[in-house]
Parts: sequence; C-alpha cells; structure tokens
Amino acid sequence: MWLLKTALVGLAVFIAGLIAYILVVSPGRVWVSANEAAAVGKLRDLNDFQRKYAAAHLEKGFACTLSLLKSAEPRNRTDHDMTSTQFGYNFAIINCRLDAKGRVIHYQATAVPIK
Repeated sequence: MWLLKTALVGLAVFIAGLIAYILVVSPGRVWVSANEAAAVGKLRDLNDFQRKYAAAHLEKGFACTLSLLKSAEPRNRTDHDMTSTQFGYNFAIINCRLDAKGRVIHYQATAVPIK
C-alpha cells in the first residue's frame, strides 16, 4: 500500500512538472519561432528591395546600406522598415563587391540573433 501511494505521488509530481514545463517554457519557444519567422521574412523583403533598388539604379547596382532600401508603397507599418535591429535580430548588409565600373554586384544579407 505504501509503495502504491509513493508511486501515485511520484506520478502526480511528474504530471505537474510536465504541465508547468508546457505552460512556462513552450510559450517562450513559440515566441522565438515567431521571431525567427519574422527575421526570415525580413531577409526576403531585403532581397526583394535589393532587386528593385538595383533595377532602379543601374549605375550603382545593389545597396550596401539598409537605409537605402525602402518600399515605395508599404503594405503595412513595418513593411518598409529596414532598420538594423528588429525581431530580436541585428540585420546587416556585408561583403559588398564592386565590378570594374564601380557597381555593387554582390552583397550578403545577415540576421544575427541578439543575445
């Protein structure tokens, strides 16, 4: 009888711990996943803006700074926001390379998590 009570108490503690984990830790992970998805979306927007910028500035090529990239008609409040820090990430354009005519023909977009 004592062994059965001990097993039931142990099971109850395990279930309580599992519920606490789900309620406390999982929402934090969901938040991180949402930030990751938002950062990926911003990188896609950045590449789209780079394509549009390069088409509009044939003599310059791609932009080497985020401040040059803006949407002409933003779909929402953050759509045109190409700031360097958002969603818990630092965004940057690095490794710009020029061709012989001085046009930017290569760039690297990065999103580094803020710790």
